[in-house]
Amino acid sequence: MPFLRLDLERKWETTAVEFDAVTSRLSLSVALNREMDLVVRWSDAQPSALEVIRGLGKRRTFELSYVYALGR
Repeated sequence: MPFLRLDLERKWETTAVEFDAVTSRLSLSVALNREMDLVVRWSDAQPSALEVIRGLGKRRTFELSYVYALGR
């Protein structure tokens, strides 16, 4: 059973001529025991060309979750 898991994702989307929207995501999962996990996620997303026109800006998200799976 893995104790630590680290996921990293970086995505580039070209939505207009020479307009790149970069999204970065980082996730860390820690298995406390067989049934309990602690998960931390962070994401940083730049707006696409349509989102800039709509007035939406850069989005940053931080998540913390506790997972309990009985009998896993």
